[in-house]
Amino acid sequence: MRFQKKWGAVGWPEPQARRLEHWCERWGIEYDYSIAETGSRYYTLYGIDGTYLQVRIADHGDLYGRTDISWDPTDDAWPEIRSWIRAHGMRPVRWGERIAQKLTNKLQAALPQYTVKLRHGLYDSFITIVDSQQFVLAQIMRNGLHVENFCPAEVRDILMRLVPVQFQPQDDDNS
Repeated sequence: MRFQKKWGAVGWPEPQARRLEHWCERWGIEYDYSIAETGSRYYTLYGIDGTYLQVRIADHGDLYGRTDISWDPTDDAWPEIRSWIRAHGMRPVRWGERIAQKLTNKLQAALPQYTVKLRHGLYDSFITIVDSQQFVLAQIMRNGLHVENFCPAEVRDILMRLVPVQFQPQDDDNS
């Protein structure tokens, strides 16, 4: 067995690839990739608007120029890649205790005849809207708003007006 010295910059491209993948996952960008014999990674990023971008991440300069963007130690293309992800992805959902508490207060003020409670789950807080008979009409959590079929139309209307769009259902039946 012969020892072969790896050429290129130390630490490339693994941390950069992890950063790219993390951003893609947060912004809803689908991707696939392959790894060349040289260790270079070739990514294709698919925007939610149908566009795509080819990115090369390597520890050495680009010799072939077959991708849209090449990110290597001599060419820090990260700002350009990040900009493309922001332009063609979906803004990440931010959910936390403070946002949930503010939304709970708004909903309780708009729905005084119902009980709106902020509950603490295993991983995240969530909001429930309950009627006088203790039926849960709706829940709002990190992954969105879920409205029961028997929820009154006036409650649905208020929810659609007050719950931020990023938490509202994407389909037409609101369930």
